Amino acid sequence: MKAVILAAAPSDRLRPFTETRAKPMIRVAGTTILEYMMTALQAAGIRDILIVVNHMRESIERDFGHGHRLGLSIDYLLQDKLDGIGGALRRCERELGKEPFLLLYGDVLATGFPFGRLQEEFAEHGGAVAAVTLPRASAEFGNVYLGQDMKIEGFVEKP
Repeated sequence: MKAVILAAAPSDRLRPFTETRAKPMIRVAGTTILEYMMTALQAAGIRDILIVVNHMRESIERDFGHGHRLGLSIDYLLQDKLDGIGGALRRCERELGKEPFLLLYGDVLATGFPFGRLQEEFAEHGGAVAAVTLPRASAEFGNVYLGQDMKIEGFVEKP
């Protein structure tokens, strides 16, 4: 399974940090958010990564190259026009084909990355699987609506 990491958009809320680096390149305890994420992907057996870039893309490409240092195969795709998640995924269609993929936000740092568990669920059920990280109870980020069986019934991004 290939992972797609969204790392294109700048962030006004994280200034002044994002004036000199992309959000995923912010260091936490000496390591970038993106490296934490890629290390967790590698530990879960996911080796092929496609990173969608734009803002400060050179620093991401320079730092990770093609991923050999981490035992990964990394390719980059430029989202020249920042037209949202849908726009980023449309640009990935040729590289992904009809194969399943894991979609990740490049600026989310969480403990206990669930990548192995997601792969297990996907293999067991054969359909789409989602893990949702809720940073705090706020409608600022969007809303996820769950049914009684705890399956996602609806999602509204940044209402």
